[in-house]
Amino acid sequence: MKKLLYIGMICLTAFAMGALVCCTEKDANDNTSGNGVTNNDNSGDNGGDSTDVNQVWIDLGLTSGTKWKVSNEDNAADTGYNFFTLEDIGTLFAGQIPSREQFEELILECQWIWLGDGYNVTGSNGNSINLPALGVRDRYGNEGGVGTVGRYWSSTPSGSERTWKLDFNSDTVRMVGTYRCLGNSVRLIKN
Repeated sequence: MKKLLYIGMICLTAFAMGALVCCTEKDANDNTSGNGVTNNDNSGDNGGDSTDVNQVWIDLGLTSGTKWKVSNEDNAADTGYNFFTLEDIGTLFAGQIPSREQFEELILECQWIWLGDGYNVTGSNGNSINLPALGVRDRYGNEGGVGTVGRYWSSTPSGSERTWKLDFNSDTVRMVGTYRCLGNSVRLIKN
């Protein structure tokens, strides 16, 4: 019990330290990858398989065989929309965050359908996941874009101060470099 409490305290300390780190510049969307997609209005079926006791993973029929978790990660330390800073990710989810390439595969190989508050992403095998547009938390702790913007961390750095993220709205889905101190959503994968 003491060991579990100690680990919890380390995680909360890491979160607090990440919250103190401030971006020195505005969150600029100048590192786009050019692999964006535009919204379409086709629909697909939902499905998946449960291979872990506490987690449901969806096989979308991707070339890499990557499976995507059915829901976003919860952040007990965040009272809003379960945002994580990159410091949180490094401590809590090492090795399970999608890379830039895995997000690009999701963008290129799946059908993206805007639902009004996020996307239904359907793979070639008809299985799908939902990516809600939960917005973002800026460097000052303000949350915005809820229901209209989705931002999900990748594990791939974009220079010394930035990391690639999935960035979407009702018109565009793309990869963008962003500052590590911002709060974004997390969706895990497994190979």
